[in-house]
Amino acid sequence: MRILASLALALVYLAMVGSIAPADAATGLAVGAGAAYRGGRAAPLDRRALRRLAALPWFLLGLLLAIGRGSGRMLVVLARGSGARDVGDVELPFGDRSPRAAAVAALIASATPGSVLVRIDHERRVVVLNVIDARDPDAVRAELDAFHRRYQRHVLP
Repeated sequence: MRILASLALALVYLAMVGSIAPADAATGLAVGAGAAYRGGRAAPLDRRALRRLAALPWFLLGLLLAIGRGSGRMLVVLARGSGARDVGDVELPFGDRSPRAAAVAALIASATPGSVLVRIDHERRVVVLNVIDARDPDAVRAELDAFHRRYQRHVLP
C-alpha cells in the first residue's frame, strides 16, 4: 500500500511541477517515498481511507482538466490582448472545506495557469488568489467550488 501511496504522491508532484523529465520524476518518487514511509508501521486502511484512495485517480484527472482549462483561459486572455487590465484578487471562502482542504484548493488554483495564491486568511476563513481574468469573481469561485465538489472532497474533505 505504501508503494501505491508513493506513486500517487509522485504523480501529484509531477502534476504540480508540470514536467515528466527524469530528474523531476526521480524527485517526485523521492518525495512520495519519503512521505509514504515517514512513519513506522502503516495503520490498516478503513473503508473511508479506501474510498479516498479510490477517488485519487479522479482527483488527478480533475487536476489535469483544471490545468487544461487554465491554459485555455490564458490563451484567450493573451489573444484578446487585455493583459493586466483584468488581473485582480479573488477571495475564495473556505465554505465547508477544512483548513487543509482550503490549502489544497489554493495549491490547485496555483497549479493552473492564470492564478496564483496570494495568502490564506485563517481568521476570515478565505483564500486570496490573484487571477489573470478577474472580471467575474463569482465565476472563478464557482469553478473552484465545482472542482471541490466533483473531485477534491472525495479525497480531502
